[in-house]
Amino acid sequence: MQTFLDLLTHVSAINEKYRKISEITGENFNIFRILKIEANEASTHSAFLCELLNPTGNHGFRDAFLKLFLKLLRDKHKENPITTKFAEFDTDTACATAESFIGFISEDGNEGGRIDILLQDKENHAIVIENKINAQDIPKQLKRYKNAYENAPIIYLTLIGKSPSDISRDNLNEGEDYLRISYKDDIIAWLELCRKEAVNHPILRESIAQYIHLIKHLTGQTMNEHLKTDLEQLITSNQERYEAAALLSKTYNDVYYKIFTASFEEIKEVWMKRFNDRYDIQIFTYNGYDFFFRPSIEQGYLHFDIYPEKPEMKDQYRQAKDAQVVPIYRYFTSLKNSQELKVSLQNQNYVAWLPSTYSPENLVFEKRIKLLDNEEKHQWAEDIIKEAIELMRFIYDDIKKKGELEVIYSNDLIEFLSNKGNADSLI
Repeated sequence: MQTFLDLLTHVSAINEKYRKISEITGENFNIFRILKIEANEASTHSAFLCELLNPTGNHGFRDAFLKLFLKLLRDKHKENPITTKFAEFDTDTACATAESFIGFISEDGNEGGRIDILLQDKENHAIVIENKINAQDIPKQLKRYKNAYENAPIIYLTLIGKSPSDISRDNLNEGEDYLRISYKDDIIAWLELCRKEAVNHPILRESIAQYIHLIKHLTGQTMNEHLKTDLEQLITSNQERYEAAALLSKTYNDVYYKIFTASFEEIKEVWMKRFNDRYDIQIFTYNGYDFFFRPSIEQGYLHFDIYPEKPEMKDQYRQAKDAQVVPIYRYFTSLKNSQELKVSLQNQNYVAWLPSTYSPENLVFEKRIKLLDNEEKHQWAEDIIKEAIELMRFIYDDIKKKGELEVIYSNDLIEFLSNKGNADSLI
């Protein structure tokens, strides 16, 4: 026990030292985080990367950044034969497009969707980039991109370089069809090269620097290198401290998920107060089914459920694939690759699971530990409710705009979105 106390006391002192350094240097100031757009996959990350990769972008460096990107991948991933395909790509005539639409998703899932970043040259050579920040893999997603651009190398980009799921890649093979890279290593290394290239252009240089810091923040790399060194020296100073640190490391995730699960009760409490003591919010009726919306947590993941129920069989019958429900099911399927809405799961019970940006895997360390503070935990719950309202409003506006589904909106939904009920400041 004394060893644990000794270790924690020293760690706390070191952490406080570097916290003060961060305040003095301004390291904690980041425009993306201040504007709360740090986790927006399409509008922030794909848009920023696409602009740098685009030879006609406003940065004014033509294809310099694109060349650096392809060269870095060739040099760093020599063992992956897919990088040899970059040789035929003409960067001088290239253009980059974010959220490139390749058609509506077919019923069999083999065609259509939106490519996060598409690079093309005048000879129609293409490079496809699938960008994953928070969104879950979608069935046959990489397969559809391969069908659309048969000879194009696919770059699968995630925060830490994880592999695509089997449902996304289908029968595609790493090295032959796609290259797996990460923000943590590859993108940061490339951005550092871009920043060096833009050294004499202060606005561009500092914009890139801000984005680099954001990526380090999202991938847990913002801790000062001197802090890391100090902690490493502390932990390895004797065997007892090392063993204590190893034990703490093993238990951290389990403890955090317990904290997160317990914090979910705060969401429920705030939610019920906002929505007139109702947890499941009816959003519309279609073909005799009532459709409901609610927050949910499962295996440590926070998401919003949308599911149908027959009024006469409430809490007993939930079939999202019944014939009468198929048009709604297809509607949410069509949104899987949309810029505004990400749908991560559908099955016989739910027409959609909408992943929350406030799920544990998306929260950086600094935000995780704040869940132990009651005020921070309450604000976290408030942010989640705002996110839920934004999702419900999007669904309401989008269905009305498209005019393809004859749904009857519930009084609950209309009341909440018009700011009339107990749910104050919802719009």
